[in-house]
Amino acid sequence: ACILVTAPSNPACDLLCERLAALGVTTHEMLRLMAVMRDARHVPQAVLRYTRTDSVTGCFTVPLLDTLKSHRVIVSTCTTAAYIRSSLPKNEPAWFSHVIVDEAAQGIEAETLIPATLLASDGTICFAGDFKQLGPVIRSPVAIEYGLQTSLMERIVNKMSVNHSRVFTLLDTYRSHPSILLLYNKTVYAHVLKCCCPASSHDMEGWPECPRNAKGDIHPLIFHHCNGEESRSKDSPSWQNVSEGEVIKQYLMKLLAHDVKAEDIGIISPYHKQCQRLSYICKGEGLDVDVGTTELFQGREKRVILISTVRSRQEQQISNDLRFSLGFLGNFKR
Repeated sequence: ACILVTAPSNPACDLLCERLAALGVTTHEMLRLMAVMRDARHVPQAVLRYTRTDSVTGCFTVPLLDTLKSHRVIVSTCTTAAYIRSSLPKNEPAWFSHVIVDEAAQGIEAETLIPATLLASDGTICFAGDFKQLGPVIRSPVAIEYGLQTSLMERIVNKMSVNHSRVFTLLDTYRSHPSILLLYNKTVYAHVLKCCCPASSHDMEGWPECPRNAKGDIHPLIFHHCNGEESRSKDSPSWQNVSEGEVIKQYLMKLLAHDVKAEDIGIISPYHKQCQRLSYICKGEGLDVDVGTTELFQGREKRVILISTVRSRQEQQISNDLRFSLGFLGNFKR
């Protein structure tokens, strides 16, 4: 079998590569195909050994077609898979027996079609994802008008229906603590998800900051009120909140004091400007903490996630935000 494993984003592909490496897939068997312009400093060390680089420039390279075919598994983003497509001579058929598109519900339809074109005529393609979560990020009003905010995966499932024999609904979840799962299981999934999290999902219950309910049960889920103020600079339309940044820093220090490693912490904000501020805070403390937008963390896992929402609105104010396309409350999936 020859397998092409793809996802819309580099972080998701890196995670897939790491998981496959942990299963014992060797560098001879697997290639992590990179875009030539990607900065190697942003690639995990465990993934780098599966890549190919130029000995002179140090930049990532695309191997020749024969070398590509020599690997049983190739991991790449959906768009980077276009390198493989363009390497094929005209009229030469694709050779992958299996094509897997992970986080397919987040991919733009056009980019998801790229790996699909690399499937052998008798091959099998698998779209894995959850279209109730983040969908494609589409900024063009024209593209939205023509329905490109709907992923190919969601379009196919809507056409076939969830009861089709080729659609498999996975209801067991292994990621979140029950208290976290309860939030979205009720509001999004009508309580159909079953919590099967391992013991490791409960290991933060010993943190003194975790709240308890009236019965004394520990819930590692904190909503922290911050009476700050959002602001924008002249050079960017994005928002930031200085006070929230300080609150995030306080929690970060408390977590580190509780022996939580910096690499086990992720910080998310829906606003790029706030992500920049939080990155500066982490670097100022000499900490290598992953900071990014919601899309960056899609498909990734961390022991602890800190979220800075930056802005909050009274119910009567939301309609004004929607008129001017501000915030993320107008998109249910976000």
